[in-house]
Formats: sequence, structure tokens, C-alpha cells
Amino acid sequence: MLNNPTSIPFDRADSIGFVIRRISGDQWHTGMLYIHEGKARLRHLCSHNHLEDEPAEELHYLWTEVAAIGSINKRLIALRLGKGGKNKVPYGVGFLDNGHYLDKQTLHYTKTELGMGLTCATYVMEILHTFGFKPFTISEWTPNDGDVHWQRSILQYFKQCHPDAEKHFETEQQNIGSPRFHPQHVTGAGHAEEWPVSKTDAELLATQVTINYNAVFPQPLMH
Repeated sequence: MLNNPTSIPFDRADSIGFVIRRISGDQWHTGMLYIHEGKARLRHLCSHNHLEDEPAEELHYLWTEVAAIGSINKRLIALRLGKGGKNKVPYGVGFLDNGHYLDKQTLHYTKTELGMGLTCATYVMEILHTFGFKPFTISEWTPNDGDVHWQRSILQYFKQCHPDAEKHFETEQQNIGSPRFHPQHVTGAGHAEEWPVSKTDAELLATQVTINYNAVFPQPLMH
């Protein structure tokens, strides 16, 4: 289900793909893999106002193709990513369907309101939305208690790390309880032959992603 770049290199992707890695414990990270001028690159939202675009070289990432998008459209997305470059994207746990967070030509972030932002997962989703592809049936998405706890904790963490953005993260509190899309959901959607994926199917795919990742990089035993 997931490709290990040590055996199947990133540059084998059909123009674009999704990547995933575990940061620690239950904290995961995802991004968009794309091929530019024959080289594999990674576009991912690392932190508040820190969007990275770099060579895909980190071997703790596993990657997957995107089955639901045809090759021509995947090349178009990769081409646009290759021209977009880096820009600041605020971190936020709320995500609006049809929110239009990115400029269609440059893929630069366009929202200026306090309390608007994206996670690593919704940033990838918004790239896809900008091109008219929606991987999930968002109307079915409801957060569970664990998601709400994570949203509250991550906003507190970023508020402490970015005191200059205190008002932004205070405003973000109103988004606690919004649907949460996990990195495993996004990566798992790469294996769905048709989009949008139902919430039930997305959960099954996400579980398989976790199992596949753990088979390559086993989680350390807790003492």
C-alpha cells in the first residue's frame, strides 16, 4: 500500500503522490510529493507560517500514488506546484469546504482573516480542491473526543511557540470541534480508485496506512 523510498524511489511517482511519516507517538505528518524537472520534491506545511518546498530525500517518509486522478491532471498539478514556490500559510484546525484558501494560478495562500488556516493534511486537500478534486465526502465528517482534545492541545502548543500570533490562535479556538482530517486519511485516499471517499472507507484506508507504516518503521515499545 505504501512505497518505501529505499526500494521504490520518490521519483517513480506518476507526477504527484502523498507522503507520510510519524513525528512521535500518535502525531503524524503528510505532504504532497511532486515531480519537477525530473526530480522529486516535497511540498508540506511544517508549522505555523512555515511551508516547505524541498527535495524529497527524507527516508522516514513513505509514499503512495494517487489512483483517483488521471495522469494528465496529475502532470498539471505537478507543473503548477513547480511554479508556485514557498509562501506563508497559517496553521488552523478549521477547514471549510469550498473555502478557496489558495490562488488557482500560484497556489499561494490567500486568506487574511484571523483564525483561518490549514493543517498539513488540509493543506494537501486544499491543493486538490483548487484543481477540482475532492477526496472526501466532507458532509459526513464529525470529530470524536480525541480529535477535539488534539485540536485544543495543538492550538495551545502553537500559541506558546508563536506569541506574535496570539490573536490568531485565540480566534482559532472557535474552530475546536471542526472535522479533523488526519494525515493517514489523506495518504489512504491515494489508494481509492474513485473520489470522494466516504468517512467509513476513509477510516479503513487510514487504518491500513498505519499498519503498513508500522510494518516498515515499528513504533518503539513503551517502558
